[in-house]
Amino acid sequence: MYYSFTILKFLLFFINFILLVFGIASVAISSWVIVNDEGFIETVQFFWSDNANGLEIFQGTALLRYFGYAVIFIGSVTIPITLVEFCGLANENRRLLQVSAGFMTILIVLEVAGAITMGSLASKWTEDYEHTNKARFMTNYSGAIGTPDFTPIKSYTLKMEIMMINLECCGMNGVNDFKNEQSRWYSEGRKYIDGFSGDLVKIPAACCQYSNKDFIKTGDYQSFNKYLIDENCVKAYPESNTVGCLAKVRENIQMKGLPYIAIPIGISVFQASLVVFSILLIRKIKPFSDDGFY
Repeated sequence: MYYSFTILKFLLFFINFILLVFGIASVAISSWVIVNDEGFIETVQFFWSDNANGLEIFQGTALLRYFGYAVIFIGSVTIPITLVEFCGLANENRRLLQVSAGFMTILIVLEVAGAITMGSLASKWTEDYEHTNKARFMTNYSGAIGTPDFTPIKSYTLKMEIMMINLECCGMNGVNDFKNEQSRWYSEGRKYIDGFSGDLVKIPAACCQYSNKDFIKTGDYQSFNKYLIDENCVKAYPESNTVGCLAKVRENIQMKGLPYIAIPIGISVFQASLVVFSILLIRKIKPFSDDGFY
């Protein structure tokens, strides 16, 4: 009996510590996302570049903002629950363990309800961030790589071009984005280093296919034409990437999104384990005394 009691306490201390760290980290990181989502995305891409291509699309969207608020709420509730649990474990106090297990159960129910709600509104969130990106792209994208006046400043345009080259996509919806006469690119960006301009330039160089993308990693953007599969790509659609970046990002998330799914599932398992093990420990502590098991 003594050993099973000790093992339960050890497991709960471990689970509780993990959840406390999660709570603190989730509040800190989500606050960062809400205050400066651009800086957060750039940091994630710096350390996790292979699996983070395309995250720029979520910058400034309601989806990212509300997700950040939800995670802050979960973390803010998790922290006091774990602190109460620690006190209950240290004092072997049934009441404190019951309180922490009860509130954690409520939090799990709220998380499940929130996940179901977000799932039911998935089409609305998707519509919102796609609309936001289409409007922003039409208004702000002007063309950078391959233009005569290119400067390697990390602007919105250059970020979009890096994304297009890495994901092998073109525009938000495809090459037709660059036929839109209302777009900034159509009015300002149809220029190319070989002297072609206007109607002769069909698409930006970022839509072209490349034999090697290392120039993106090294920041040597001026050498892009050395790696073009077709040097006349900007003048003809057939030798370019034609799929839009919105579709490519969805595909990329489906292929490489396991970590994004595994983390919340893992946290949910820890939360459920805390409730279950707390109940088992409560049953082992004398119901008529808060002085402990012994």
